[in-house]
Amino acid sequence: MTAWPRLRPVGERAFLVEFAPEVDPAISAQVRAADRHLSAHPDVAETVPAFRTLLIILADGADRSRFVAEVQRNLERFAPTALPEGREISVPVVYGGRRGPDLPEVARRVGLAEDAVIDLHRAQTYLVYMVGFAPGFPYLGVIPDALRLPRRPSPRTRVPAGSVAIADRLTGIYPQETPGGWHLIGWTPLRLFDPAAERPALCEPGDRVRFASVGEGPAPPASSGKDRTPGLPPPHRPVLAVREPGMAATVQDGGRRGHRRLGVPWSGPMDPGGAALANRRAGNPEGAAVLEVTWPAPALAAVDQAACAVAGPGWEPTIDGWPADPEAPVTLRRGQVLELRRRGMATWGYVAVAGGIDVPPVLGSRSTYLRGGFGGLRGRPLRTGDLLARGELADQPRRVPGSVPVSDDPLVIRVIPGPQEAHFTGEGFRRLLSEVYRVTRQIDRTGYRLEGPPIPHTGPAEILPEGVLPGSIQIPGDGQPIVLMTDGPTTGGYPKIATVVSADLPHLAQAAPGRRIRFRAVTAADLAAPA
Repeated sequence: MTAWPRLRPVGERAFLVEFAPEVDPAISAQVRAADRHLSAHPDVAETVPAFRTLLIILADGADRSRFVAEVQRNLERFAPTALPEGREISVPVVYGGRRGPDLPEVARRVGLAEDAVIDLHRAQTYLVYMVGFAPGFPYLGVIPDALRLPRRPSPRTRVPAGSVAIADRLTGIYPQETPGGWHLIGWTPLRLFDPAAERPALCEPGDRVRFASVGEGPAPPASSGKDRTPGLPPPHRPVLAVREPGMAATVQDGGRRGHRRLGVPWSGPMDPGGAALANRRAGNPEGAAVLEVTWPAPALAAVDQAACAVAGPGWEPTIDGWPADPEAPVTLRRGQVLELRRRGMATWGYVAVAGGIDVPPVLGSRSTYLRGGFGGLRGRPLRTGDLLARGELADQPRRVPGSVPVSDDPLVIRVIPGPQEAHFTGEGFRRLLSEVYRVTRQIDRTGYRLEGPPIPHTGPAEILPEGVLPGSIQIPGDGQPIVLMTDGPTTGGYPKIATVVSADLPHLAQAAPGRRIRFRAVTAADLAAPA
């Protein structure tokens, strides 16, 4: 019999505190008590509370062994006593009609009239068990037994912001326009997430929510979740104009820390070393905002003299079509055009401007989060006509040699097993470490889908959602691995067989579709041992 609670490693710098696997207010209270205790620990950078787990992310420089020993000694002491009372939140809902298109089907399937479904849904108070999936999305439970239905067999590609939905034992509210597989029974005009607010998320774990029915009326439209960045003022020091936007070029800096518990990922560059190298060549601090590009890359015209630098394996700058030294900064005169060429199948490249790219910070970062619609240039990729401004110059640009790209075939990626390796058969785990997988064309800043011999589960292919990290290797029902990346969700409901070592995740990010991958298991102790 498993003893609860227990501590499970997640990669080399995170842990899950696991409580009994139930959706229960008492278990949720234990999670929140542990969160309250551990989030104040000096070795802890962030925590992500969920239904029955608490993800703990250690701070830089934390003594991992000492922290584990201390938490193991105190696991039984996380009693939910003296927890602060959660807020009571009233949510007005327009049920049915075009606002809740699934209400008739839900009523038919549960054998009730539509009014009876509405009455049951709004008759009780719901606990906010966790926030995740998207910024500000509250998982609320539990709904009456009479309303329980599995998720839709085919998720919608677009669910409107403000949609009130049910699935299985839960109800929730979509803060942004996202894909989603829950049944839409209504809509609220409330704004669930505002990155510019002092308290960005309307709901937080431990709060309680009641739904109140309202008529259609002149309710204000819910935000789509896009263009969340505060209105961009005219650039103070414009240096580059976007002539051709390329494919999904975005502004990224060192990343957005401290908000994973609200569903906000770290963002930042897919290859931090490439971004840092571009900044060093441009004379910037390593975390200054840069452009992250993929192929096809943008064309940038100088509107003032500008020093720029390019980095990333396989990326080379040209000025007015003439090749330039890829390891040195380039100085553009007004009217000259900077473009990027790539050798081979280069994936992510970086363009730094001396002084850093100047856009308003959102939640402490200039990074673009496309799914949330904030940061960078109004939360979106570059568009033709955009102007890019620079910040204050920090140092002189200089030539800096780059490192040799990793060319091993197959590319070896180190992983730390867990936290749910027990959810897979012994053969499944053997396959992960012995077979070769290929990067598919389904790759973006959210995640990389791989293909190869399927990894079988020992039971259901879904678990209660819990905190996840970039590098988590999720195995959905088809047995094909999905590696979460820097813009990946902060919580997930698929078992995770292993976590990619953080130093190897950029190598995987730079792997183009078709690249062969082999995983190798290591331990955190292996990584800490001297080379």
